[in-house]
Amino acid sequence: MKFAKDFDRSYLLLVIPILRLSWPILYYRVRVRNAIPFIVLWYLYQSSHRRPNVIPVAFLKQYFSLTFLAWACYLVLPFLYGHYSAGSPLADMFAFRVTAAISLCVEFLSMFAIVQISLATGKFRELKFCTITAVFPLVWAGIASLYGGSHVAAHGGSARILSALSQRGEKSFEFYEMANEAASLGMGGSEGVYLSAFIIPLQLVSIAYVNGWKKWAFVAAALLECIAIQYGGLQTPILITAAGIILVFISRKYKGRQILGCGIIMALGMIWFSFNPRIFAAFSGPLRAIGYYTEESFPQMSERFLSTANSVEGDKDTYAYMRYELQQRAAKEFAKGNLLVGRLFKRGPGGGGHSELLDCLASYGLLGVFVIGVFWYAYLKYCNELAKVSLGGKWLALPYIYAGAWFFSSVPNPARLGAPTMMLVVPGLAVFFTDFERRWGIR
Repeated sequence: MKFAKDFDRSYLLLVIPILRLSWPILYYRVRVRNAIPFIVLWYLYQSSHRRPNVIPVAFLKQYFSLTFLAWACYLVLPFLYGHYSAGSPLADMFAFRVTAAISLCVEFLSMFAIVQISLATGKFRELKFCTITAVFPLVWAGIASLYGGSHVAAHGGSARILSALSQRGEKSFEFYEMANEAASLGMGGSEGVYLSAFIIPLQLVSIAYVNGWKKWAFVAAALLECIAIQYGGLQTPILITAAGIILVFISRKYKGRQILGCGIIMALGMIWFSFNPRIFAAFSGPLRAIGYYTEESFPQMSERFLSTANSVEGDKDTYAYMRYELQQRAAKEFAKGNLLVGRLFKRGPGGGGHSELLDCLASYGLLGVFVIGVFWYAYLKYCNELAKVSLGGKWLALPYIYAGAWFFSSVPNPARLGAPTMMLVVPGLAVFFTDFERRWGIR
């Protein structure tokens, strides 16, 4: 096979670390420390067998380093701020754990470095392989949902069941048995479901830039990921997917910062909505119809849609409105605290605990949002330079759609900044583009 000719077999060491990030069958059975040796061995091999660079990387390294530095700063903000949430119900959520921080750093750096090293040294087939490996658990989750989805739908969905395994609280033996079965099948956990929500819009963009079987493969992958979201039992990924698709349409006319700006505007709209849900009262009918339609097959989803319909009609005694109140609480905590540094000099919970952006404002003030801004500035500058020297301009819509969707999702959800899988997949998709393959003479 042409694909396997001169393939760098050291990349096979990355299979387990990549799959572990979003595949429950490994995520709940393989600890991060067990995957780290594979990453270290791969990096040592690459360091000792480095090919000559095919693209200039000196300028890329500046933004690569700044991206990681900003991400690391955001990671250690709880440590820098001290135990500001000590004694509060949110203490565990905002606590800084050294071991977990080191593991996250290894995951982030390794996925980011795969892209940097592969593109710099011309190992494009190897990057394709890593991208396929990263997307495989998300696609498999859709396939598994076709087999076991009806079994878990009545109990909240696969993502909700699997997430509960890592949370405190008493569960029945039957519940754990069901969760283990869902994990064994490879059904989507919360991490995989959210990743699918971000990746589906990127795949829809990519469909226009690939030919032949790749086009159908991208379509099939997006459909199966939609099925995984459907049986995941979480509603926020549906919103993220919808927001991402809106940005896809916007990207047909606008480019770069305009796409990001639209995502930020959507995020501001979500904040406004959390304070005044009735602005979407006109949508109560469709929401209620979806709720009734899914009542038997997806009771958890049905309850959420009906709850949201009641909320936009003005009912404040609903689960959905309780979620909006968490976002309101975070915004109010930010307004009452130090606008610049948040709760640096004040103890207490930093927010409502369910909004990445608003909780960041409440906890760390504008300093926290500045760190987030630096991360996205550095990462998008990195992507712009990468487009110039390697991936081409057609690819550049992908990172901006991802950034815009992230800002939108950061309001209703504790969105993970710089998810390692996304750092690999976003540029990894571009290697499949027909234009890229022609310019670099690969298949």
